[in-house]
Amino acid sequence: MIGDRVQLIELLFRLLIVQLSLYLCCLNRAGGQAGPPAPAACAKYCPAGKPPASLG
Repeated sequence: MIGDRVQLIELLFRLLIVQLSLYLCCLNRAGGQAGPPAPAACAKYCPAGKPPASLG
């Protein structure tokens, strides 16, 4: 029982890390850096399809 909880916590932690890294990817791309626009895979996870820094 305890082992199942540990595995569930590890899975949730990994999912959180993936979501956070995708969000940070959007922030990084929106920072005015030179280079190509944000990839579609990253923009897909940003609110309203735009990087957070470009909102408002």
